[in-house]
Amino acid sequence: MPKSSENERKRNKVQCIRCEKELDLDSHCDESEPDVWFIVHEGLIFRARGNYGSTQYDPMNGYEYLEMFLCDECLIAKGHLVTRVKYKTEKVCLREETFTDHLKRLRDKHDFTND
Repeated sequence: MPKSSENERKRNKVQCIRCEKELDLDSHCDESEPDVWFIVHEGLIFRARGNYGSTQYDPMNGYEYLEMFLCDECLIAKGHLVTRVKYKTEKVCLREETFTDHLKRLRDKHDFTND
């Protein structure tokens, strides 16, 4: 089996954009499929293709994006700043609640204290 390069080994680890905690990243690439699938453990992947109002990044070319990772701990810590959005139809979305409120509602609904 060929020895992998240092760059290939580093691709299996990523860092949280907020706390810089190291996260494990699994990828799947098949030559018969055009996309590469990534799974980050204990965190989320965010991709941004730009924003018209950004003064820092808006390539408008359709084939590049920024990618960043956020660990679950930071998501919970800053959940009050995150809005949970549900799509009802292709053209209408509902901004329902902060992520913190969503977690609280789920915990209250299941009442884990009586387990």
